Amino acid sequence: MTSARLTNYALRTTLFTITLLLYLQSIPYILYTWAITGDEPHYLLAAHSLVRDGDLDLKNNYLNGDHLAFHPGFLDPHIKEQPNDVWLLTHDIGLPFLIAPAYALGGRVGVMQFFAVMGALLAVQMFLLGWEVTGQWGAGLLGWGAMTFSAPLALYVFQIYPEMLGSLIMLWAMRQILITPNWLLLSPAPLLSRSRALLVALVLALLPWLSGRYTPLLLLLVALTVWKHWHNRKTWLTVGGLALASLTIYLITNYSFYGGPTPSATIVGNAVSAGFGNVGGQQIPRGLAGWWLDQQRGLLVYGPILIVAFIGLPHLWRLRGLDGLLLFTPVVSIWLLASVWGGFYIAWEISARFLMVGVPLMVAGIAAAFAGARGRAQRWLFYPLTAALLTLSILNSLIVILKPFVAYHESPIRFYEEATRWQLRPWLPAMGTRMYIAPDGANEWRATAGQAGYIYQSPALDNLSVGWYRLYAQAHLNGAIEPTTNVLGFDIYSSETGIPLLHADVRAADINPATGTADLAFPFFNPYLNKWDFPFYLDIQSTGAADVRLSPLLLEPDPWPTYLRVVGWLMVILGLTVTLAGPRPHV
Repeated sequence: MTSARLTNYALRTTLFTITLLLYLQSIPYILYTWAITGDEPHYLLAAHSLVRDGDLDLKNNYLNGDHLAFHPGFLDPHIKEQPNDVWLLTHDIGLPFLIAPAYALGGRVGVMQFFAVMGALLAVQMFLLGWEVTGQWGAGLLGWGAMTFSAPLALYVFQIYPEMLGSLIMLWAMRQILITPNWLLLSPAPLLSRSRALLVALVLALLPWLSGRYTPLLLLLVALTVWKHWHNRKTWLTVGGLALASLTIYLITNYSFYGGPTPSATIVGNAVSAGFGNVGGQQIPRGLAGWWLDQQRGLLVYGPILIVAFIGLPHLWRLRGLDGLLLFTPVVSIWLLASVWGGFYIAWEISARFLMVGVPLMVAGIAAAFAGARGRAQRWLFYPLTAALLTLSILNSLIVILKPFVAYHESPIRFYEEATRWQLRPWLPAMGTRMYIAPDGANEWRATAGQAGYIYQSPALDNLSVGWYRLYAQAHLNGAIEPTTNVLGFDIYSSETGIPLLHADVRAADINPATGTADLAFPFFNPYLNKWDFPFYLDIQSTGAADVRLSPLLLEPDPWPTYLRVVGWLMVILGLTVTLAGPRPHV
């Protein structure tokens, strides 16, 4: 074995060991402080059924309370009942099969140890990619340190979701398809060997079974294989044939048992059709901005070190050309799809879970930025900036590990506000969501003259997250009254503090005399992060001064203050990228 290979092996082994030990040491604390939530207990219960019963019929497992070994209390079944009375999990079954051996050996602890091993393998893959991109093992080492222990990636090591395994498959497969290990060699890259192509095909075949969301990524990687290895027909036929055969079986299985392309379902039907069937005007731009910049779930808020990956893009282009930029295609693809499917929303998850599968590949940009920064910019701007962003990213990991409530209900931003006593929320993007409110069994609310009182008192509105909003409605007035007379009153207030977020009056002068109507648009800011425990309320009152008809209500993010902050932060990142682009680096 050559000296270079010995060095490579020693570095990989050392980094794997360090990472694994740190992850394993964290597991006892995680078990003690983190409640298993969301879809996690359902994945574990499916693994339990495979180990104990040898099947995927979860009816007896839910009814017998087998989940009590790892999830106290009632567990709402996530199942699709079949005609033969079998209860099948409404989540993809790849993860339960992969964690079943670990569950058999150690229950939930065994599964978490398995994920720690996968996380350590992913850390080594990130180090290798950073080294291969730059030709400098030091840059790879810095990329490893920047990503392995930073939020949000490090937090998913302790989550029983498919993201960690999907990320590992995606990064390793991209390295093989682009043959990045040979970027360290001066000679041209050889063809992908037949055995390596078969291995790539087999791991890609797992992707849709881990999550239906990974199907577009599977197709992307197959397309990249065909493009990059067009002259080696056996390679792309092997990869494409096996991967597409697996996808075909996956789709046939799901249509047979679930009536749709994936097992996932919502209250309105299959999750895929439900998501793409609800594409609204503001939905896509909110998703495009929110998954990166939203102060409660944005990737750059949880992992500010990822800003350095964008700063590194010019260096990545100079170092590796188009192949370097191709490393970002998975995260860009899943980002675009997530923005169309559902737009942006605050769900029960840590940061932008759907995008996590492509995040580890961004280590290429971080390593390239380290390798490419030169001269005065490196000494006076890049290193202090990177140190600050990395500190925040690691601190975010520690905040969530110590107080997991922050990740689900709030945001690290609130921790920093309490620590510094600075009001940060008004300065950061908050993409919000939209909500439509209509009267029960009617097209409009009505109030008659002479009868003052509430015409609508909302239940707890727990759908709207932090952000700038406008309340839209149309009011119609009958009767001749003084222009200064108040006709309607709107009040929005938070249950967290009771402080009003909006008070607006509609006067007779606001009504168009030709039509008798008024188009209403009232702006307000909702500063409260915890919409679950502290929703807000809406009251609408009639003064009884006239007959009033009021249309259904639309609460939607206010574009001007919302996107102003998005553009401001994008300009900051763009300015840093241009400033630190620097001279052409040497490999």
